Amino acid sequence: MKKHTSTFLLTVILLLAFAMPAAGQSDAEYLLKVSKVIGTNLGSQINGTFKLGIDGDMGVVKSVEYRIDGMAIGTASESPFTLVFKTTDHPAGGHALTAVVTKSDGSSFETPARKFTFITSEDAGEVLNKVLLPILGITFGVVAVMMLMQFVLFRNRPLAQLEPGAPRNYGFKGGAICKNCGRPFALHMWSINLLPTVRYDRCDYCGKWGVQRSASMAALRMAEQLELAKSKPEVPVAEKTEEEKLKEMLDQSKYTR
Repeated sequence: MKKHTSTFLLTVILLLAFAMPAAGQSDAEYLLKVSKVIGTNLGSQINGTFKLGIDGDMGVVKSVEYRIDGMAIGTASESPFTLVFKTTDHPAGGHALTAVVTKSDGSSFETPARKFTFITSEDAGEVLNKVLLPILGITFGVVAVMMLMQFVLFRNRPLAQLEPGAPRNYGFKGGAICKNCGRPFALHMWSINLLPTVRYDRCDYCGKWGVQRSASMAALRMAEQLELAKSKPEVPVAEKTEEEKLKEMLDQSKYTR
C-alpha cells in the first residue's frame, strides 16, 4: 500500500512540475511596452516624454486604456494602439503603469504592472553627471593612452616610398587624404576611431600624426592624380628676345593707325 501511495505521489509531483511555467517565464496575454521619445531613461528611473504600447495579438484588439497607479490617462482606439505621455504631468516618485486591452469579442485583459520612478529634470541631470562624467573621463583617458602608445611605438617607423600618382590598395578601412602633405594613404588597422568617419592616424608619407577623415574612393583617386601633377616640374616659359619684342610692337602698331 505504501509503495502504491509513494508511486502516486511521485506521479502527481512530476505532473505538477511539468505543468508549472519556468521561472521568469510570463504567460500574460499582453505585455506593456514603454519607450523613450525624448528625455532621460535610466532603467526604472525616467524623465521626459515616453510612448506606451502593447505586445501581443494586435489583430483582435479593439482599444487599449493606459493607466498610471490604476487611474486612466488615455485610450487608444486605432492601431498601433500607442499613447504618448509626459512624466512631468505626474508627481515625482514611484508609479505602476498598466494597460487594459479590450478585444473585439468584448473581453478585456490588464497587463502586468511595470514599476517606474518619475524623476525631476534636476534629479535626471544629477544622475547623468554622476554616471556619464566618470564614463567620459575613463573613455578619454583610454583614448589618450592609446594615442600615446601609438606615437611611441610607431614614431621611428620608416616612411613609405611610393611614386606620386601610383595607384594603391586602401584595404578594409579605406583611405584618407593627409591634411599635412595632401597625399592619399590607407588607414591603418591600429588607427583610433574618434567618430564613424574620423580617425587619429599617421600618414605613411610625411609621418605626421593627426585627425584624418575617411575619403571616398573617387576622392582618393583624384588625390593620386593631383599628387602626380604636383610632382611634375613646370616647363619654364622662354623670355622673348629684343628682336621678337620689336616685331610684336610693329605688328600691333598696324592696327592702331
